[in-house]
Amino acid sequence: MADEVQSTEQDRLERLRQLLSGQRAQQRAGRALALGQGAYANVLLGAMLHGADRMRQNKTLTDLERILLEAVGAQLSAAETKAWGGVYREVVTAQGGKVAVLPERITRLPVAQGYAMADLRQDFARLQAEALACANVQIVSPAVVAEGGAGGPGVHRSDA
Repeated sequence: MADEVQSTEQDRLERLRQLLSGQRAQQRAGRALALGQGAYANVLLGAMLHGADRMRQNKTLTDLERILLEAVGAQLSAAETKAWGGVYREVVTAQGGKVAVLPERITRLPVAQGYAMADLRQDFARLQAEALACANVQIVSPAVVAEGGAGGPGVHRSDA
């Protein structure tokens, strides 16, 4: 496609560094990730980056990390994925384990410890409660949608 934006690996790594360090908070991607700043916001992004760091350090990946990195592998080379892990570790270390757009539940993990599907299952109830508490969440009954509506009975608005 002629209108696709081309970027280099270095461009992508720098954007990731800026995103994780909060320097991109005023840009669209930064605002989108920063909107969900609860304890479990962006948990899959965090798990993927933690997994990339573990991959970089030749650790055995967890089931969840492997799935996420396989998905990323469709767009990034193994070398670039490892570089993303390096940027993640650099920012996590520089910021004392607190990364504004990622859950401390993951950023506080040592590289020797992975984040697995079992961890996600354990954290899911809190993740779900946090998501439902967001002002922009609306759950609509499939029956209401089938009838062409988006409001009324069967709708839960978290800001109501």
